[in-house]
Amino acid sequence: MSKINFNKISPPENIPDDLEVPEKTIYILTNSDEYLDVYENFLEPDTKSRPWFLDHFYFCLPLSVGNQHGFIIKSQHDVLLRWDGNHSTDALSVFVDDSMNKEFGQSFESHFGSGILTVQHEFTLRTPKGVNLMVKEPPNYVLPGLTVMNAVIETDQLRRDFTYNIKVNEAHKDIFIPKGTPLAAVVPYPRYFHDEFVTEVVKNEKNLDTFRRTLKYFNEERSVEYENRTPSLRYMHGEDIFGNKFEEHQKTLDNGVRWKKINE
Repeated sequence: MSKINFNKISPPENIPDDLEVPEKTIYILTNSDEYLDVYENFLEPDTKSRPWFLDHFYFCLPLSVGNQHGFIIKSQHDVLLRWDGNHSTDALSVFVDDSMNKEFGQSFESHFGSGILTVQHEFTLRTPKGVNLMVKEPPNYVLPGLTVMNAVIETDQLRRDFTYNIKVNEAHKDIFIPKGTPLAAVVPYPRYFHDEFVTEVVKNEKNLDTFRRTLKYFNEERSVEYENRTPSLRYMHGEDIFGNKFEEHQKTLDNGVRWKKINE
C-alpha cells in the first residue's frame, strides 16, 4: 500500500500558542491590518425579530429566545448561484457582485463540489479554553434552495481560519442571495457538554401520576385557549398550570451587554 502524502511542511520554528481569550468572549484575529476596522462589528448578536414573523409569533417565547442564540454572519455581496446537479467543483457557478464592497474580505467559491458553496473570510475566531463554536443555520431565517452545513470547531485550539459551507439543494435553478442575507450562525458551547446525555423512559408510578394529572389540567386550559383564541401565556410569564413560578426564567438574551462587549 502506498503511503499517503498529506503535503505537510516543517516550519523552521515552533511558535507557542500563548493567546488567552477572556471568558464569554470570541476573539476575531484578522489576517492583515487592512481588515482591523472592516471586521469591527462583523459578528452580530442575533435579535428577536424576523422579517417573516407575524406579531403573534413573538408570543412563543421558545421561538423568540431561539432567534437570539448565536452570532450572525451576513453576506456582504449580492450572490447568484447555479448548480447543474453534478459533483465536480465546476458544476456550481458562482457570480458575485462586489461593485459596492470590494474590500470586505468575504469570498464565495465552489471548493468541495457536490453543489456546496464555500464562504471564506480573512479572519480566525478564537474562544476561551474548553469552548467550541458550532456553525449552524441562522435560526428561523428562510434560505430558499439552500441548507447551511452544520460543523463544530475547537476554536479554543484552532490556529487558522475555517470555512462556512452551504449546500445548494435545487439544480438547474438560479438562486439569488441578496446582500445582507444571514448566511450562518456561530454558537459557543462547552466541549463535552452533551456527550454523556442519555434518554430514559420514566416508569416510576409516582412521577408518572404527578405528570399526567398536571398534564390533564394543562390540556383543559389549552382547549379553552383554542376555543376563545386567548392564550394564557403561562410559559411567557414563567409559571406552570398551578401558578408556581419557574426558577431563573429567561425571557430574552441581554443583547445590550453583547453589543457593548463587541464595541468596546
